[in-house]
Amino acid sequence: MTVRFDMRHLRAFAVTAEQLHFTRAATTLHMTQQSLSTQIRQLENELGVELFIRTTRKVELTAAGAKFYEYVRDIFARLDAAVEDTRRIASGERGRLRIGYTPTVGKGVLPEIMVEVHRRLPDLHVVTVEGWTRDVTSAVAEGRLDVGVARCAVLTPALEGITLMHEPLGAVVGVGSPLSNLDVIPVDELLGYLLITLPRDLSPGFYDRVIASFPMHAAEGRVHELQQLGHDTFFGDTFAHAEILAGNAFFVTFERHYPRMFEGFVWRPVSPPPLVGTDLVFSREGRSPSVDSFLEIATEVAKRRQRT
Repeated sequence: MTVRFDMRHLRAFAVTAEQLHFTRAATTLHMTQQSLSTQIRQLENELGVELFIRTTRKVELTAAGAKFYEYVRDIFARLDAAVEDTRRIASGERGRLRIGYTPTVGKGVLPEIMVEVHRRLPDLHVVTVEGWTRDVTSAVAEGRLDVGVARCAVLTPALEGITLMHEPLGAVVGVGSPLSNLDVIPVDELLGYLLITLPRDLSPGFYDRVIASFPMHAAEGRVHELQQLGHDTFFGDTFAHAEILAGNAFFVTFERHYPRMFEGFVWRPVSPPPLVGTDLVFSREGRSPSVDSFLEIATEVAKRRQRT
């Protein structure tokens, strides 16, 4: 059945059904009583039923009118919800956001960002996935993730990025090493030790930043890339674990990555401190409002964190 009435007829009917008084309903709708009566009559003719019982003393809904009113109320409730949802999605308050992050970021600024995201955008459905920098940036470029949070991200033509903050790298050394007796380790003091770091294949930007900070280690071939990778990084790599514990090597990382250091090891700051950026990576095209909202919150959190 094809109907020939529009939202004006439904609004006129709903207000009249609520108030059961044509004069007051017409006033609410900012129209004449005659125009209101005409719209109600058009609606009744189109439906083929009477919706109201009209007498000189009162107006009542018919049984059909009462049932139709239930449907019309539901229509307007759904329409209001649709309008609200649409506006909130457009503002980035609702929808879905897929975030990829690297292990050190997961123990760094990201948890603070996520607390603020959940507080300010409670209706935004957020999915977070951990991965190495290469995998995170590739997933963002291919549209499988909406935003990536990584150290020293290498951008492709399909990606844009902003640097949230910089954090200093330090060195993990064995407690038996002479380096552990220093409160701050000068870079020159590390020259006689093997540098252990993450593989370039998985984190190329981070690896290059480390090598730029310790050029003599690279020149002398005193660099070892981890081979057994996991959340424990150097601790899970048999060779790296043994060499650092024996006092022959050091592992470069962030202090926050090990809030509780493994027994037998200590973290020490390095001077001058190699600074490493934490980057937000996103697509150059089709950026959603939820990504914009995330970028705004992340930037605010990072600025607040660096002031403390």
